Amino acid sequence: MMTKAFIPLALAVAASVAANGLANPHAGDDAALESSTVATYRAYISALNGHQIDRTLNFYAPGYMFRRLGQPVERTMEELRHIREWETPMQARFEAEIVSVNGEWLTARVIETNLLYEALEVRRPMVWTYRIRDGRLYEANLTEIREEARPWPRARLEFESWLTRRPVAETEGLLSDGRLVFTGEAARQLLPFLRQWRQAVATARAENEEVMRSFIAALNQHDVDAQYRHYSPDVAYLDSGSRVVPDKERSRPNREFEAANHAQWSYRALGAGLDSLDVIVTEEMEFYRLLGVGARSHRAWYRFREGKIFEVEAWDWTQSGRPYAATRDRFAQWVLRERPDAAARVINGGGLQFNATTAPVINLLLHEWRAAGMPGSPPVAARLPTAQLPSARGATSIPGGEK
Repeated sequence: MMTKAFIPLALAVAASVAANGLANPHAGDDAALESSTVATYRAYISALNGHQIDRTLNFYAPGYMFRRLGQPVERTMEELRHIREWETPMQARFEAEIVSVNGEWLTARVIETNLLYEALEVRRPMVWTYRIRDGRLYEANLTEIREEARPWPRARLEFESWLTRRPVAETEGLLSDGRLVFTGEAARQLLPFLRQWRQAVATARAENEEVMRSFIAALNQHDVDAQYRHYSPDVAYLDSGSRVVPDKERSRPNREFEAANHAQWSYRALGAGLDSLDVIVTEEMEFYRLLGVGARSHRAWYRFREGKIFEVEAWDWTQSGRPYAATRDRFAQWVLRERPDAAARVINGGGLQFNATTAPVINLLLHEWRAAGMPGSPPVAARLPTAQLPSARGATSIPGGEK
């Protein structure tokens, strides 16, 4: 049986094409927006959003090609019909913003909502580029996905695993080889399970968030022993497919450095599974402020077992100011060059050393570096969009690790 690769459905147009050298429709050039390409796209969207399946299928040209992140995906007309039929009971809707139109090519940013995404707390804006000619779609290229809430691959896998543990008689027709089936009948059968899932997750989330709040409180007390009491005996950080065991004594000087810098941690939950939380974790402290970095945040997935943290994965570090790693390294280079005596106290192997003793020295040097105009520091960097769930970028950068 097939699985679903989502295809955009509905349009709320707000064109922004100046960056592509085309006229901005809001500046008066409606002709570009109202081209035959856009008119066809609007008609296609109208059919899809109205779940007019036969009318929708007529928009696909013979040899219609769908590519997902550069890889061709075979779709027969029967498979496309099943997907469209699945979307009706799932109340699928798509909103899109046209980014550019160039002849028969149209690019749009698209966000889908449906009852499955809602239950799994998934939100994943996508960028699509279409080739449209003679009133039909010849190509649909999914070029970018950003997982803004619970990452779809992991959320889906956990949900499918939960379904497989139920009696086979209850889930017959819902799964094929343990994966969700995307047909109209499967969608109708899935609806009551979505309600049961949400109830089960709500109960588990209350317990897991209590652990998470206590863990963050331990970090804010800069107490490494209290931090590690929240970990299960076999806790691990997940890093590029490897399980990395955290080292309490290696974490201790980092907590001491954070204490000297009045570090404060916080988190915001994006969603939850039966034994997990997807969160954004943020750290603020004097060192980051003096470095010009500002508050630093990252995405993280925490998994819990018997009231303890069992697994952690982190990715997508961002900051409100200058890029952290480049700015930190430029500052260290300046210290080595301009303050060699002090460098011997705070730098080892070319990198800053973070502990209670180095904290006041580093901060004093940061004041001097700022007074000198922060030479060599990179500009404030715009946040870049993130496709697909990445692996952790260095497990030791997870809360409780190194700087």
